[in-house]
Amino acid sequence: MMNSDRILAVVLFLFSVFMFVMSFSIPPGTLGTGTAGPSFFPQIWAVILAVLSILMFIKSAPEDSEYTHKGLIQSLREYKKVIYMLSASLAYIFLLGILGYIITTLLFLIVTIPVLAAEAKVNKLKILFIAAAITFSTYVIFQHVLNVFLPAGRIF
Repeated sequence: MMNSDRILAVVLFLFSVFMFVMSFSIPPGTLGTGTAGPSFFPQIWAVILAVLSILMFIKSAPEDSEYTHKGLIQSLREYKKVIYMLSASLAYIFLLGILGYIITTLLFLIVTIPVLAAEAKVNKLKILFIAAAITFSTYVIFQHVLNVFLPAGRIF
């Protein structure tokens, strides 16, 4: 019987193959031959995901000892931070077009910094300062230095 890690590894590998194949439908770059076009990064990420899923498949091979199934609830408890961060990331993606870069990034950092620094016990004022500093500095760098337009949002 395959455990859940091996099943996830197979699914991730198949997804990486799909992502790699679909990246060829992205139009090539216009800067000339030999340069990295828009499909370059999806292809790189697909290869990285494929390699990591193969490693996960190998590492999750059942040991000779008796395999015990922990159950879905126990697995969810173990991956609580991962599920929380994934949910926060999906909310960030969803709200980015509505609230804009500045507000969404600030909220995202305020919500996720305590999870990432759980052992450090950072106080709320410090979290707010760090989130504001990161949001402001990335906004200035991308918007004003690199001239990359960030989402303004429909509400703000």
